[in-house]
Amino acid sequence: ITGTARPSPPNPAVGAVGLVSTVAILVSLTRKYLKIVKPSMKEGFLFGLLSGVAGIVIDTIYTAAVDATRPLGNLTDITFWVAVVIVVAIAAFVGFYESRKTKT
Repeated sequence: ITGTARPSPPNPAVGAVGLVSTVAILVSLTRKYLKIVKPSMKEGFLFGLLSGVAGIVIDTIYTAAVDATRPLGNLTDITFWVAVVIVVAIAAFVGFYESRKTKT
């Protein structure tokens, strides 16, 4: 088995930092968007959908450019789709939270 390199397992700390930064950026951008429109769960959901679609497009372009052996990028990975659903859910929750905050 000489000459074959084993890929090292992913570092969980890197994934945690990526997750926390993604959530922080998403919440910040959603709150900025909701200052432009009337805050509601629907508007947060729509912003989440837009963010999810943008993420899909960016990830597909980036992965295709970096790894030609995977032209579909992460589109076949279930964890990618779970992340997209979570992005939409977080943005919808921020919309709900901001709408409740403005009523009081």
